[in-house]
Amino acid sequence: MHLPIAAFKVLRTVKSLAHQIGRRVITEKLAEAKQGANMKTDVFGMLLDPKQSDLKKNVLTEEELVAQTGILMIAGQDSVTNTLVFGCLELARNPEFQHQLRAEIYASLRGPSGTSAYESMPLLNAFIKEILRLYPPEAIHERITIQDTVIPLVDGIKNYKGEVMDHIPVQKGQIVLVAIASYQRLESRWGGDAHQFRPSRWVDGTIQQGQAFELPRWPTGVSGMAFCVNDKPMPSVIMMLTVPKDLGNASVLLRIG
Repeated sequence: MHLPIAAFKVLRTVKSLAHQIGRRVITEKLAEAKQGANMKTDVFGMLLDPKQSDLKKNVLTEEELVAQTGILMIAGQDSVTNTLVFGCLELARNPEFQHQLRAEIYASLRGPSGTSAYESMPLLNAFIKEILRLYPPEAIHERITIQDTVIPLVDGIKNYKGEVMDHIPVQKGQIVLVAIASYQRLESRWGGDAHQFRPSRWVDGTIQQGQAFELPRWPTGVSGMAFCVNDKPMPSVIMMLTVPKDLGNASVLLRIG
C-alpha cells in the first residue's frame, strides 16, 4: 500500500478521502443525537446508537466506524451495481450462453411451485461465481494482524538467501494486503484461460475441491463481522435481467450497442 507507484497512490487517496468523509458524517450524527434527533435513519446512526445492541461489546466505537467507512460506502452500494454491469457485459458478449442461462431460468420458473431455487440452477450459480471471479468488487483488501502469526504457503518460495520458505512470518501490527483480483486470475490455480469468461469451469470439474474459495462469499467481500450484502439479491437481479416479464417471449437478448 505504501509503495511509490501510481496505483497505490490512488488507493491511498481514496482511503484518505473515505476516512475524511466518515469522520465528518459521524461528527454530524453525534451532534444531531445530542439535539434529540432520531439515530435510526441510516446505517451510521444505527451503528452509533448503543440501544441497537443488547451486547455492549458488539457496539462499534467511533474510531472503528470511521475505519469501516470505505467498506460501508463501497460494499453497501457500488459492489452490486458494478457486478451487474460486468454481468450484463459478458451476457452481451456471449449470446449462446445467455440463451442457455435463460432456458434454465425458464425451466425453473415453469416448475410446479412457480418459484425458483438458486441452488437448483447450476448455470446461474456458475455465471455469478465466474463474474465475481473475473470482476471482484474489491481488488485488494487490507488486514492488520492482531498477534504474531504465519501465513502458510501452498508452494514454497525462495528468500534473498536462497532458502526455501513454506510460510511467511507476520508480526503483530503488520499490514497484510490480500490481492483478490490477482489471485482470481492466477493461471496456476485457474488454468491457462484464467483471464477468460468461462462459467463452465464451475460445473465441468475443472476446479478441484480446495483449490478455490467459494466465490459468493470470498471475492465479494472478505467477510468479517458482517455478511456480504450482495449474497442473496444477485441471483434475483440476474434473473430479472435475463428473463422478460412475458414468459412466452423467448427472443429478448442483451446486446452491446
